[in-house]
Amino acid sequence: MQKKVTRNKEFRTILRIRQGVGKSTAMQKFKPLSELLQIPDKVLGTLSARLRDRAELLVAVQTALPARLAAEVLSAGLEGGRLTVAVSSAAWAARLRYFTNDLRKTVGSTARTTIVSVRLRVVPAAG
Repeated sequence: MQKKVTRNKEFRTILRIRQGVGKSTAMQKFKPLSELLQIPDKVLGTLSARLRDRAELLVAVQTALPARLAAEVLSAGLEGGRLTVAVSSAAWAARLRYFTNDLRKTVGSTARTTIVSVRLRVVPAAG
């Protein structure tokens, strides 16, 4: 006969350890990931919101650039007035340097913030 660990319906006993008397492990019931991502105060909800913001910023950066150069931009982030743009190679980063002033103005107006500086990062594409 198994002893109940708690009366809280959010918990259920999943493993009974026979090594000691009355020892058991309780685990919270599983919730779908989609439900966890919708809770704004939780860590996953916050991460989900940041991911959406970064995706929108990436689209704004790619829109402000010529098509061939935009295809080489892998990610973009904005923190403390600094726009960080990741590109696939150093050669594309060198070409992108010519567009930093345009990026500051265009992406700044799209994001409704002031971009003080643009930092370029080289991140080789996976594959």
